[in-house]
Amino acid sequence: TLGLTIFFTIFLNFSLFTSIFFFLFYLINCEVVLFQSIGIQCLNPSFEEKGKNMSTNIITLILIQMVPFQLLFVFLILYLPVPTTSELAKIFMLGPILLISIGIAIPLLYYGIKKLNRTE
Repeated sequence: TLGLTIFFTIFLNFSLFTSIFFFLFYLINCEVVLFQSIGIQCLNPSFEEKGKNMSTNIITLILIQMVPFQLLFVFLILYLPVPTTSELAKIFMLGPILLISIGIAIPLLYYGIKKLNRTE
């Protein structure tokens, strides 16, 4: 991850602030996706690697990640004004995606752990 950040900083001539912003956003988003996948696994435990539950859990995680991402970008691009600066554009585009992902991850993790505790 750090290697790609350095590569894109040099190749695309990003500023240091932009590179740090994207790197931190990527790390935080990875943690949120991990929390979502843990929550899904707790809600629908899969006790084998090639079972039906595992495939269902993977597809669910993909849908949870892609559908809000696509719908949010369409909404932001079509209905809200264009940001005036590049810093504002980064926060304007990536902030809502992160907030929606966190808003999905917290209940998934909470109810998943709650269900798993009842199952045990």
